[in-house]
Amino acid sequence: MLAPDENVIDRRTFPRYVIPLKVRYGIGAGLADGDAVDISQGGIGFTGQKTHSVGEQIQINFQFAPPVNKLFSMHAVIRRVVEKRMGAKFLSIGPLEHSEILQAIYQYLALQRRG
Repeated sequence: MLAPDENVIDRRTFPRYVIPLKVRYGIGAGLADGDAVDISQGGIGFTGQKTHSVGEQIQINFQFAPPVNKLFSMHAVIRRVVEKRMGAKFLSIGPLEHSEILQAIYQYLALQRRG
């Protein structure tokens, strides 16, 4: 995560979790590879070689590794860009998708604790 700045208000609705995920992101058929930095029910922080501008809408795909093995394909809007790191808010996401993301996060974290 970026270093917290006392002068910035954290407006996130959902807590973020540091989970290593591979992502594919972009517009149309031109998807680029990247790595998640953190994820929540409402958005994802990620890095990649191709950056998008704040306000740009993208497609982002990410998959939790087995045994969670859940693939997500989301429309998102870029909310923050710092060098090669971007923060995106998921768009048109309902309670079911929120629940599925949170369930995958919790399953991953539970498996990590078990070792």
